[in-house]
Amino acid sequence: MLKMNTIFLSVLSILLIVQFSLAQDFSGLSLIAHYPLDSDSSDATGNNPPIYLSNVTFKDGGVYCNGIYAGNSPDGSEVRTPDLKDLDFKKFAIQLRFKVDEYLYQPVFIGGVIWRWTGLYLKTDSTLEALHNDRSFSLNPQIHYKLNVFHTIAVYYDSLQGLAKWYLDGALIDSVAFEIYHGNDPTITIAHGGEGMTFKGVFDDLRVYSIKKTSTGLFADKGKEPERFTLAQNYPNPFNPSTTIEYAVAKQCHVQLKVYNVLGNLVATLVDDERRPGIYRVKFNADELPSGVYFYKIQMMDFQAVRKMIIME
Repeated sequence: MLKMNTIFLSVLSILLIVQFSLAQDFSGLSLIAHYPLDSDSSDATGNNPPIYLSNVTFKDGGVYCNGIYAGNSPDGSEVRTPDLKDLDFKKFAIQLRFKVDEYLYQPVFIGGVIWRWTGLYLKTDSTLEALHNDRSFSLNPQIHYKLNVFHTIAVYYDSLQGLAKWYLDGALIDSVAFEIYHGNDPTITIAHGGEGMTFKGVFDDLRVYSIKKTSTGLFADKGKEPERFTLAQNYPNPFNPSTTIEYAVAKQCHVQLKVYNVLGNLVATLVDDERRPGIYRVKFNADELPSGVYFYKIQMMDFQAVRKMIIME
């Protein structure tokens, strides 16, 4: 009996680890656009203009599309965001709700209008198809959607890992290694999917996340080039809500400056770009973070350093 209990606990632990590893995780991202679509098409965050709606009606707390191909009919539905401010193709996530009452092959959403850089399609057998880079698809025959109920779908992309993940109600549909090569069309649409069809159903609560932009300023000192790479202690420290981090670049290189919590989770990316030789100061605004101990880490060529900082209440 004891042996059976031990085996059961071991299996349960494995299942919990697997479930945790497949869980939907948007850490390191911040909300840059939220379209509730319950009564109007405004962005609740105030960061972007209203979403563009054509031939749609407000229904069931969202917007209902008629399923007619917008490109071939004046009555065709179209839902399209503006060029989303702050959408960074290095790392982002898109989440929304949908409901349909029949099994049709149709896109729930498409990233981009001309260049389709990601998306998700419904299939007639109740499975879902993940779109990555135009005509490249993948699917999971084990995951199914249901009729006449709201589902939540999401896609997460990280260019540093070269990886994208698609979810239905928090369950992983697929995880694919690929690189977005059409990241020049920062819109989200259900106007069409390039196949002469559009979405027929209710589309609701669109949320877009991207890299946290908690850095509110970058300053560079001109003059003599630094002789070595350095990372200074932030000042003031402790602080609330903002502080300044200074670092020196001795040779032109790619610089990454990131902030982590005590659990080692990434909470902000302050710098991820090429820098010329010089002394730089980054203003870090932490008004969205709880008080406590944090660490900031810099990587420049072979040089890396970590320092501790404290956010006060």
